[in-house]
Amino acid sequence: MARKSRYITAAVALLLCMCTLLCGCSKGNKFVMQNGMYVDKKTDISYHDAPACYEPLAIGTERYGMLGDVELFEIVGADPKQWLCEATGTVFYADGITLPAVDQLNTSYMALMYEETQIAKITDAALIEKVAKEYVNGENIAKPSWNSDMYDVNWRVRFVDESIGIFYVIAYFELAEDYVVTGTDGVEINYGKRFLYNRFEDKMVVVSDALAPYVAEYKEQGGAN
Repeated sequence: MARKSRYITAAVALLLCMCTLLCGCSKGNKFVMQNGMYVDKKTDISYHDAPACYEPLAIGTERYGMLGDVELFEIVGADPKQWLCEATGTVFYADGITLPAVDQLNTSYMALMYEETQIAKITDAALIEKVAKEYVNGENIAKPSWNSDMYDVNWRVRFVDESIGIFYVIAYFELAEDYVVTGTDGVEINYGKRFLYNRFEDKMVVVSDALAPYVAEYKEQGGAN
């Protein structure tokens, strides 16, 4: 009788284990590709993938769903019915949501980044607006193939919107010497040294020296470019 009881106990334990594994495997919503969008079969919400200049501020720890072999996660602080992401940082936004331009974000702060190191956290609303407007309204010029030794500064600027848990990232360049080109009429055009560039929009614009004080301070502290 004791042996039979042990068999029953073992069988029950095995059954519970199998149920747990099945539940774990099925955890999360299932996404499928339809009409160029990613459709959540549970909620029937369709998502687009955003350009890579949009990134999640923080990725949730629990899986939200699966798109084939790709795991999708919530973005911390964001409504998953509007925003999701995958582990490498690709942002997905729901159909009907308009991606905000950099000057339309509710920017909490602007972070200056050298590689993955935050150089400065800027909360000055006027300065944030100035830099964003310079990028949006600036004349788009073709980016040349500059050599690495031509850069004095090669940073990234993150416009962080904590209300939706994402940031918008643009490259910030300062050259060692002014960028001068000769126009078709033979007249030289001096674009200066400072630029914002977004390769995902193929856009480079000339900007002011608004960020120059942060560059100077960083260099005084012995920071790399």
